[in-house]
Amino acid sequence: MKIQQKKLLLFVFLGIVVVVLLITVAYVLFKSNKKASSISLLPDGKYAMLMMSEGKYNDATFTLNFDAQHTTYEEVIGANKQEVTLESGTFSGHGKQITTTSKDKLTENYILYGNHLMPKELFFTGKIPQGKTFETVCSLKSKDGQADEITFKSDGSYSEITSAASTETASYGTEKQVSTNGTYVRKGNFIQRKSKDGNKLIDFYIYRGSIINSYFVCQNRNE
Repeated sequence: MKIQQKKLLLFVFLGIVVVVLLITVAYVLFKSNKKASSISLLPDGKYAMLMMSEGKYNDATFTLNFDAQHTTYEEVIGANKQEVTLESGTFSGHGKQITTTSKDKLTENYILYGNHLMPKELFFTGKIPQGKTFETVCSLKSKDGQADEITFKSDGSYSEITSAASTETASYGTEKQVSTNGTYVRKGNFIQRKSKDGNKLIDFYIYRGSIINSYFVCQNRNE
């Protein structure tokens, strides 16, 4: 009788040990998967870069369509409900950085933050202080030679100089320049601007103190 009781107690003890081990393994796997998801957050769905003219959004958009399950993407330009695929390829993610690789082996790096996908090479240099208005100068020089410099003033006004190498005068080292100005105000992570004639412009997005005004916004996610 005592031997049977001991066997029964042993089976119960072993059963408890197995259950505890299973719970422990499940918890570790859950934490690992959760950590992996936070480390590599991939975009999934449609991200659009909206365009404006005369203070209004128009039909022309650049779109990145991501498929997170297959880690593929397409870059599309569209206007008036007609779309043309510019390129396609694969993408990967590490933390907040997303890297696309086209079929021609060209790579682009982005920062994914919330619903915003921002090309790393299009961030302006210069830091944005706290406050609704401030004093600072930010600049950007793109691969095609275009240079932008924007000066924000504490009275809520701004001026911007855009210069691009002219194909006719580049050999002589001269540039074409366009100067604009208007008003601005910071609201949260955005700098909202209006031109001197009152037209609304694309908002600057502020990420870690730097600004960008060429970014993609998530329109819908794949289900």
